[in-house]
Amino acid sequence: MCSQIEVLKRKLALDPKNLKIYNELADIYFKKNNFLEAKKFYLKSIDISEDFSILEKLGRCNIALKNFEEAIFIFEKLEKNDFVNDFIFNYYGVALRELKRYLSAIQKFDEAIKIDPSNYLVYFNKANLYLEILEFEKAEKFYRKCLNINKNFYPAIVNIATLYLRQENTSLAIKNLEKALEINPNDKIILENIARVFLLQKRFKKSENYFKKLIKIEPESLSKIIPTIQGYTYVGDDHNYKKIIEYYSDKITDKTSIFLFNKIKRKKIKIGLVSPDIRNHPIGYFLKDLLPNLSKRIEITIFNTGGVEDEISNFCKKYTSWNFCNQNSEEISENIYKLNLDCLFDMSGLTKGNKLKIFKYKPTPIQISWAGWLASTGIKEMDYILGDHFATPEKDDKNFTEKILRMDNIWCMYSKSEFKNIDIIENNSDHTIFGCFQRPEKLNNNVLETWSEILLKKKDSYLFFNNGIHREYDKKKIVKFFMAKGIKSSRLRFALSRDRKTYLNSFNLVDLNLDTFPYNGGTTSFESAYMGVPILTMKNDSIMFRCGESINKNLDMKNLISNDKDDYIENALEFSKLKRQKFSKKKQSAKFQKSCLFNSKLFSENFVRLISKL
Repeated sequence: MCSQIEVLKRKLALDPKNLKIYNELADIYFKKNNFLEAKKFYLKSIDISEDFSILEKLGRCNIALKNFEEAIFIFEKLEKNDFVNDFIFNYYGVALRELKRYLSAIQKFDEAIKIDPSNYLVYFNKANLYLEILEFEKAEKFYRKCLNINKNFYPAIVNIATLYLRQENTSLAIKNLEKALEINPNDKIILENIARVFLLQKRFKKSENYFKKLIKIEPESLSKIIPTIQGYTYVGDDHNYKKIIEYYSDKITDKTSIFLFNKIKRKKIKIGLVSPDIRNHPIGYFLKDLLPNLSKRIEITIFNTGGVEDEISNFCKKYTSWNFCNQNSEEISENIYKLNLDCLFDMSGLTKGNKLKIFKYKPTPIQISWAGWLASTGIKEMDYILGDHFATPEKDDKNFTEKILRMDNIWCMYSKSEFKNIDIIENNSDHTIFGCFQRPEKLNNNVLETWSEILLKKKDSYLFFNNGIHREYDKKKIVKFFMAKGIKSSRLRFALSRDRKTYLNSFNLVDLNLDTFPYNGGTTSFESAYMGVPILTMKNDSIMFRCGESINKNLDMKNLISNDKDDYIENALEFSKLKRQKFSKKKQSAKFQKSCLFNSKLFSENFVRLISKL
């Protein structure tokens, strides 16, 4: 095709007024989806002689280039000159819809249908308009008309699945997506959407299977399976978690480490921290107060792999050597190797934006997983994971491919400075307000079942949810579950804090923080403790850290570590009685703030002593 373009351009050089050549070149570029070049040659053709058929093509070019005003100007001109057909009105309608001129767009689609009632593309675009303005019944009606004419037009099948998802009908969404997949078995968009709908339904094995099909076609989509990996941890499916992290580890890269190390004697240990999250993020909240103490004892280099920097990032830069890493993992690994670090810490684990590929290359002699992911990474090149004697007791060694390094007290700490200008306020209500500050994904049926029993037994209690990522879908699902148990929606309260100060202050509204299980809270439990709100947790035997047990043991709140579901319910009810005896948040907060959870100096000493032994 390129040779044909060159031939035509040479001819054009000899005959610069040749209308036919301009049109041929424009058509070739249009078919190649090079709309910018196509537009250039269509404009030159029109300069020589205005042809309405060429003007129509120019209008379509402008739509492809998102120049909708220009497209509308052209189609308006064609309509005034009575040069119209169903396709022109269809494109005209699409341009108007893109500019949210919905009534005018509908009129143009209707004009197209009058000319040719069998043009399925017009029905498709009209349906898309109604989907956009949330008129679902009309959208479905026109998708159906489109599919009655062309039953295998898979974009309509995919979009009608999107419609069902918006209506929270995941079963019909799956049915339509699977039908679309029959037409295009290797369509990456459909495979990904099916996987994500199964993820929404918490059918993690199904989700895994479809993500694997996608990854087989497009290996660079490996990171898209991470929410499914996380899903297994939310429900405590240890078996499938161990299998999928083995798969993930094998797929990260087929290259092996090429780095060799010599023992270097030096006065100060040199460590590196790899993370995209040293900012307003749990990792930033853990490190902020720690780094000033830690940097007195060891040399710290940070590798920011995320691109986002804020006031916490700028604060951390004062105490570290800061590297913004926008290279690929192999290049970053080579740069790390040149620094001759003693230890490299991964602070992401199996979360979005992780750089575990760096650790597969093993650019330092010792590699440690810490804080960002509280389960095994499954990466054999990861030598250790940093835990503690409560969160990761010896009996849990079997759950990790890494060796466990155990801190004396707790696996990480939280920065007191994050609570500046936050006041502790007593809740003097006679009612008991239970709280949940956890991600909605952690709210499995066992958790919700347990909480519903607490509310049924404690009639004058309420349950308060606050997490910035609660979607309307999650809210409706939670309300539906509790109402099915006989609990009125008025006893469920939802908040969506728009800023961090409002979020932290919302702990003042709560008497007792209900921990999730088997995936316990981490960051939210630290925050709850500082705010004087005790955490009710449950022992668990999953592959996750026992965060709740560690936090409560270090807070000297062993009485709120439940053995099982019945004990958890009983402890919640007992706490409600305690509240009536003038329970004081301020006293609890003062006590908790003196604990190791917020002691950066103590943590720093223990951390350096532990790392030095390596």
